[in-house]
Amino acid sequence: MNKLKVIVVASETESRITAKNLLENENFAISAYVECKADSFLKINGIYPDVVLCMDEGDHLIYELSRRIYVSMPGVLLVMATDDENVEHNSSTVEFGFHMIVGTSIDADEFVSRVSNLNAIEKKRLTDDQRRITNAQILSVYSAKGGSGKTMIATNLALLFTQRKKKTLLIDASFYFGDVSLYLDLNPKDTISELVQEGSNITIDTINSFTVLHSSGLNILPAPKSPESAEYITEEHIEKLLSIMRPYYDVIIIDLPVVLNNTTLAAIENSDTVLYVATPDIASLKDVFQVQKVMQSLQQHDKFKLLLNRLGSGTLSLKDIKNNCAYPIIGTLHEDEKTVSASISKGSPLVLLPKKTRLAMDFRAVFGKIVAGEL
Repeated sequence: MNKLKVIVVASETESRITAKNLLENENFAISAYVECKADSFLKINGIYPDVVLCMDEGDHLIYELSRRIYVSMPGVLLVMATDDENVEHNSSTVEFGFHMIVGTSIDADEFVSRVSNLNAIEKKRLTDDQRRITNAQILSVYSAKGGSGKTMIATNLALLFTQRKKKTLLIDASFYFGDVSLYLDLNPKDTISELVQEGSNITIDTINSFTVLHSSGLNILPAPKSPESAEYITEEHIEKLLSIMRPYYDVIIIDLPVVLNNTTLAAIENSDTVLYVATPDIASLKDVFQVQKVMQSLQQHDKFKLLLNRLGSGTLSLKDIKNNCAYPIIGTLHEDEKTVSASISKGSPLVLLPKKTRLAMDFRAVFGKIVAGEL
């Protein structure tokens, strides 16, 4: 069973801890914590979770938010967790779209059972078009170390999804020095920096006019052609674009930059899964530790998985890394500099090359785990 994606709406630290305890179960994955604010809907809609858990903190703005979610996001289960046992309060809460009101002291097994059952009922009520919205997957690829191979990995994974007949979009979010176009031998006329300058009336048709279609069928939203153009792109742009794109693609893959700036964090928060690309050396492992600390403080830690690249090239063994890394290892890619270099120079990703290399087989093994829901 796939984990249910949950967004927690809570402003207070104590409420977030209570929510985390309620959701500490293998059936749930916390996608994000958001404060109860007027603009929170944009982030929630961008992620489009299975469940929104609202912690009752006495803020009546939560009812405006819940009503908007109920009307605009079919299939999303709205749950209120409260200390208030007042039946009248609970009855009025239902009027604002909540499917379920629970006490914060509810038994964990009962909570899992009730949420899972209600979610299944809500999903059955969806039309085919509505179901497609909730099934869209956003996968980001990140590394704190330059030259780790993350762009090569993001590109090849995107192509594997395309080969599976999944409508896939690859976003080059390395806005200062993106290389996705180079890897695919593309020379785009327009990029994401021109797209965001279209203003507040961006639609999916606008976005489509700025994407590039690769011969494989993969759609690409390229990075800016010059570093100075990256200044036009903000975290609000990222959240809005992903919110618009999500209903129209099966898979969105984001090639993230090394720097953890606001736009990178916005992409991470809106992702279902983040693949952290590490190499088998001490410097890379040190970077993993540092990122883990940051992501734990931002409540994004649980969506990270480790992908070990260039196995056999470094000073650390797979066992060393497993014993010293908190992130689960989703797969390994063997060192093959010759094949990778040839792939880049030809502008032809290795999964498209006619020769079946060990590295290409590694990619397909990792891809198989992703498709099987092992992330």
